[in-house]
Amino acid sequence: MAVAFNLGRGRTALGGDPDADNTPQETPTGQAAAVIAGVQVDDFDPLGTDGEENPGSLGNLVDGNARTTWRTQTYFDQLGPPPGLKTGVGLILDLGATRTVTSVEVRMVDDGTDPAPNRLALYRVAGTAVPTEAPTGEPVATAAGGGRLTLAGAEPVQARYLVLWWTALPEVAGDFRAEVSEVVVRGE
Repeated sequence: MAVAFNLGRGRTALGGDPDADNTPQETPTGQAAAVIAGVQVDDFDPLGTDGEENPGSLGNLVDGNARTTWRTQTYFDQLGPPPGLKTGVGLILDLGATRTVTSVEVRMVDDGTDPAPNRLALYRVAGTAVPTEAPTGEPVATAAGGGRLTLAGAEPVQARYLVLWWTALPEVAGDFRAEVSEVVVRGE
Protein backbone atom coordinates (compact mmCIF):
# COMPACT_ATOMS: atom_id res chain seq x y z
CA MET A 1 0.00 0.00 0.00
CA ALA A 2 2.85 2.41 0.72
CA VAL A 3 4.30 1.74 -2.72
CA ALA A 4 1.04 2.69 -4.45
CA PHE A 5 0.81 5.81 -2.28
CA ASN A 6 4.36 6.85 -3.11
CA LEU A 7 3.98 6.17 -6.82
CA GLY A 8 0.75 8.12 -6.84
CA ARG A 9 2.55 11.10 -5.33
CA GLY A 10 5.36 11.09 -7.90
CA ARG A 11 7.78 9.03 -5.80
CA THR A 12 9.81 5.97 -6.70
CA ALA A 13 8.67 2.56 -5.49
CA LEU A 14 10.93 2.97 -2.45
CA GLY A 15 9.64 6.46 -1.64
CA GLY A 16 12.58 8.39 -3.11
CA ASP A 17 12.33 11.61 -5.09
CA PRO A 18 13.00 10.90 -8.78
CA ASP A 19 13.41 14.56 -9.73
CA ALA A 20 16.64 15.56 -11.40
CA ASP A 21 19.28 17.35 -9.35
CA ASN A 22 21.13 19.76 -11.58
CA THR A 23 23.35 21.09 -8.83
CA PRO A 24 26.82 21.60 -10.32
CA GLN A 25 29.47 19.25 -8.97
CA GLU A 26 32.75 20.60 -7.67
CA THR A 27 35.80 19.94 -9.82
CA PRO A 28 39.28 19.33 -8.38
CA THR A 29 40.00 23.05 -8.93
CA GLY A 30 36.94 24.04 -6.88
CA GLN A 31 34.98 25.38 -9.86
CA ALA A 32 31.53 24.01 -10.62
CA ALA A 33 31.39 21.64 -13.59
CA ALA A 34 28.66 22.63 -16.02
CA VAL A 35 26.25 20.21 -17.64
CA ILE A 36 27.28 19.66 -21.26
CA ALA A 37 24.19 20.36 -23.37
CA GLY A 38 23.24 18.68 -26.63
CA VAL A 39 24.56 15.20 -25.81
CA GLN A 40 23.19 12.59 -28.22
CA VAL A 41 22.78 8.99 -27.06
CA ASP A 42 22.82 5.79 -29.09
CA ASP A 43 22.34 2.21 -27.94
CA PHE A 44 25.42 0.01 -28.25
CA ASP A 45 25.30 -3.76 -28.50
CA PRO A 46 28.24 -4.80 -30.69
CA LEU A 47 28.18 -8.34 -29.24
CA GLY A 48 24.47 -8.95 -29.90
CA THR A 49 22.75 -10.46 -32.89
CA ASP A 50 20.65 -7.37 -33.72
CA GLY A 51 23.01 -4.65 -32.41
CA GLU A 52 20.19 -2.87 -30.58
CA GLU A 53 19.20 -2.14 -26.96
CA ASN A 54 15.73 -0.53 -27.09
CA PRO A 55 16.59 2.43 -29.36
CA GLY A 56 13.04 3.81 -29.28
CA SER A 57 13.36 5.25 -25.78
CA LEU A 58 16.92 6.66 -25.93
CA GLY A 59 15.66 10.26 -25.91
CA ASN A 60 14.41 9.69 -22.36
CA LEU A 61 18.02 9.60 -21.16
CA VAL A 62 18.66 13.26 -21.93
CA ASP A 63 15.20 14.82 -21.71
CA GLY A 64 15.65 16.26 -18.20
CA ASN A 65 12.68 14.25 -16.92
CA ALA A 66 13.64 11.67 -14.29
CA ARG A 67 10.24 9.99 -14.70
CA THR A 68 10.99 8.80 -18.26
CA THR A 69 13.38 5.89 -18.73
CA TRP A 70 15.38 3.72 -21.11
CA ARG A 71 16.24 0.12 -20.38
CA THR A 72 18.46 -2.56 -21.79
CA GLN A 73 16.95 -5.66 -23.32
CA THR A 74 15.92 -8.25 -20.73
CA TYR A 75 18.37 -11.15 -20.56
CA PHE A 76 17.80 -14.65 -19.20
CA ASP A 77 21.49 -14.87 -18.17
CA GLN A 78 23.84 -12.41 -16.50
CA LEU A 79 26.47 -10.58 -18.53
CA GLY A 80 30.12 -11.34 -18.01
CA PRO A 81 32.95 -13.53 -19.18
CA PRO A 82 32.07 -17.16 -20.02
CA PRO A 83 29.78 -18.68 -18.93
CA GLY A 84 28.11 -15.24 -19.17
CA LEU A 85 25.94 -14.41 -22.17
CA LYS A 86 28.27 -11.65 -23.43
CA THR A 87 30.73 -9.28 -21.76
CA GLY A 88 28.49 -6.24 -21.83
CA VAL A 89 26.03 -3.83 -23.42
CA GLY A 90 26.10 -0.09 -23.43
CA LEU A 91 25.42 3.40 -24.66
CA ILE A 92 27.43 5.73 -26.88
CA LEU A 93 27.44 9.37 -25.76
CA ASP A 94 28.12 11.78 -28.64
CA LEU A 95 29.19 15.18 -27.33
CA GLY A 96 29.03 16.72 -30.82
CA ALA A 97 32.67 17.83 -30.72
CA THR A 98 35.73 17.06 -28.62
CA ARG A 99 34.96 18.27 -25.10
CA THR A 100 36.62 18.12 -21.69
CA VAL A 101 34.61 15.78 -19.48
CA THR A 102 34.90 15.73 -15.70
CA SER A 103 32.12 13.25 -14.88
CA VAL A 104 29.14 11.31 -16.16
CA GLU A 105 26.20 10.75 -13.83
CA VAL A 106 23.95 7.78 -14.56
CA ARG A 107 20.65 7.82 -12.70
CA MET A 108 19.61 4.19 -12.33
CA VAL A 109 16.00 3.34 -11.53
CA ASP A 110 16.99 0.56 -9.12
CA ASP A 111 18.48 1.46 -5.74
CA GLY A 112 21.43 -0.94 -5.91
CA THR A 113 20.32 -3.27 -3.14
CA ASP A 114 19.91 -6.18 -5.56
CA PRO A 115 22.39 -8.99 -4.83
CA ALA A 116 23.74 -8.49 -8.38
CA PRO A 117 23.77 -4.70 -8.86
CA ASN A 118 24.74 -2.73 -11.95
CA ARG A 119 28.44 -2.77 -12.79
CA LEU A 120 29.22 0.06 -15.14
CA ALA A 121 32.38 1.40 -16.80
CA LEU A 122 33.05 4.66 -18.65
CA TYR A 123 35.37 4.53 -21.66
CA ARG A 124 36.85 7.40 -23.64
CA VAL A 125 36.85 6.77 -27.40
CA ALA A 126 40.06 7.92 -29.10
CA GLY A 127 39.63 9.87 -32.33
CA THR A 128 36.45 11.09 -33.95
CA ALA A 129 34.97 7.85 -35.33
CA VAL A 130 31.85 6.31 -33.79
CA PRO A 131 32.87 3.11 -31.97
CA THR A 132 31.75 -0.16 -33.54
CA GLU A 133 33.40 -2.73 -31.26
CA ALA A 134 33.12 -3.52 -27.57
CA PRO A 135 35.43 -1.39 -25.43
CA THR A 136 38.75 -2.83 -24.29
CA GLY A 137 41.55 -1.62 -22.09
CA GLU A 138 41.29 0.40 -18.91
CA PRO A 139 38.10 2.40 -18.38
CA VAL A 140 38.23 6.04 -17.29
CA ALA A 141 36.05 5.14 -14.29
CA THR A 142 33.85 2.37 -12.91
CA ALA A 143 30.87 2.22 -10.55
CA ALA A 144 28.64 -0.43 -9.04
CA GLY A 145 25.24 -0.21 -7.39
CA GLY A 146 22.10 1.73 -8.19
CA GLY A 147 20.57 5.15 -7.71
CA ARG A 148 22.89 7.95 -8.84
CA LEU A 149 26.18 6.55 -10.07
CA THR A 150 28.89 9.10 -10.80
CA LEU A 151 31.75 8.03 -13.02
CA ALA A 152 34.72 10.39 -12.82
CA GLY A 153 38.35 9.70 -13.58
CA ALA A 154 41.28 11.01 -11.59
CA GLU A 155 41.70 13.68 -14.29
CA PRO A 156 39.24 15.15 -16.84
CA VAL A 157 39.29 13.46 -20.26
CA GLN A 158 38.98 14.90 -23.74
CA ALA A 159 36.71 13.08 -26.16
CA ARG A 160 33.90 13.45 -28.61
CA TYR A 161 32.53 9.98 -27.88
CA LEU A 162 32.19 8.16 -24.56
CA VAL A 163 30.91 4.64 -23.99
CA LEU A 164 28.93 3.61 -20.91
CA TRP A 165 29.41 -0.16 -20.66
CA TRP A 166 27.40 -2.44 -18.35
CA THR A 167 29.26 -5.60 -17.36
CA ALA A 168 26.56 -6.75 -14.91
CA LEU A 169 22.83 -6.03 -14.78
CA PRO A 170 20.50 -6.14 -11.77
CA GLU A 171 18.14 -9.06 -11.46
CA VAL A 172 14.51 -8.26 -12.32
CA ALA A 173 11.95 -11.02 -11.72
CA GLY A 174 14.50 -13.78 -12.38
CA ASP A 175 15.99 -12.10 -15.47
CA PHE A 176 18.57 -9.32 -15.88
CA ARG A 177 18.00 -5.74 -17.07
CA ALA A 178 19.21 -2.21 -16.34
CA GLU A 179 16.87 0.80 -16.37
CA VAL A 180 18.10 4.40 -16.47
CA SER A 181 16.19 7.66 -16.08
CA GLU A 182 18.89 10.20 -16.98
CA VAL A 183 22.50 10.51 -18.14
CA VAL A 184 24.21 13.80 -17.32
CA VAL A 185 27.65 14.67 -18.72
CA ARG A 186 29.61 17.42 -16.95
CA GLY A 187 32.65 19.37 -18.07
CA GLU A 188 33.51 22.14 -20.52
